Amino acid sequence: MAAELRDILSEEITSTADGAIQTMSKQRALASSLITAAIDGDLRATAIVMTHLDRDAPKSEVTDDAADFSAVEAHQRRRATKK
Repeated sequence: MAAELRDILSEEITSTADGAIQTMSKQRALASSLITAAIDGDLRATAIVMTHLDRDAPKSEVTDDAADFSAVEAHQRRRATKK
């Protein structure tokens, strides 16, 4: 089933937007409509987009969280010594 879905999503479709003809994969069209729905306020679409962004985020972003955490800890230590 997954192979069939990948095959179908890779197929090209043609659409017209603002008078211009565009060709894109079905996968890109689906992603585009999902993002448009999220921008329009659809919370379910927003959750799907954000879940995929978090899931596909590079592992290097985790170190940003660690750096943020250590900055907060350093700030707390400085405040504790001033009291």
